[in-house]
Amino acid sequence: MSFLKNISEQTLEILLLRKKQQLALVLSLAFLIYFGGLLIMGWVNLSRYCISSSHSLRLIIYWKKMDTREFNTCLNTLKGLPHVHVKKVYTPAQALNILRHTSPEGVNLPSISPNPLSYTTVIEVDVGEKGFYGLVDRLKRLKGVEDVIFSPKGLEIKRAWKRMAKYSGGVILIVLAKIMGFVIFVSYSLIRAMREEEIRILWLVGASPSFIRLPIILDALLLTMFSFVLGCSLVKLTQVGLNRFAYTPPLWIKIEFLPLNTIFVFFGVVMLITLVGSYLAVRNIDPARF
Repeated sequence: MSFLKNISEQTLEILLLRKKQQLALVLSLAFLIYFGGLLIMGWVNLSRYCISSSHSLRLIIYWKKMDTREFNTCLNTLKGLPHVHVKKVYTPAQALNILRHTSPEGVNLPSISPNPLSYTTVIEVDVGEKGFYGLVDRLKRLKGVEDVIFSPKGLEIKRAWKRMAKYSGGVILIVLAKIMGFVIFVSYSLIRAMREEEIRILWLVGASPSFIRLPIILDALLLTMFSFVLGCSLVKLTQVGLNRFAYTPPLWIKIEFLPLNTIFVFFGVVMLITLVGSYLAVRNIDPARF
């Protein structure tokens, strides 16, 4: 118990002293974790959107001018099609209101009468690339359909990313892990150098090398935990911000945050890198020098 108490006191002392150096280390680690989190989030979403051949694709259907009864009949026909899921229906008034709020300045939309717009439907289809274009042609032939809009570039990007994601993701993460390990190693090598006088005093009063090393390693682990929370919080804010732009027509790309199991694995890898890097930085404490 006395040993653990002394180790805890030494760790707390390291955390409280040299606050500027500790803050700089936390921010640098948080940036690396943030960058790594973005890469992993990108990898997860690429796997969901690009590698999977059966993910949902979003389309917009513009209908011809018709009354509500006719539209309901057409909508029921649409809902009865396989692989089609209706997500949103805009009435002509709702469509005009959206257009009014997004129109350039100087365009006097409120004066438009009667409303020239018709019903608009947003749907998702859960077919692969091979059956996608056939389903689009079928939708265009439905009674009352004026046009079907989607982004063909989305499928082209999917094919390109599918090839790229197979090879680039692992390489990028390995490079990131090496950079993070190097930053931790250099940072705690400097901390050890700055504490040279304290280490000498501890050795002279009979402290073992393990007693000297452990507080520095525990300090590294604690700071990395703080940095991990900060970095992942920034990743979450970035994900929310990106969805404001990507989850809109014609892209309709919803960016998901890191799954819980991925966060645990990421945390474990980061802590392992920290443990190894900090140990390598302080393993050469040589009592013979004192």
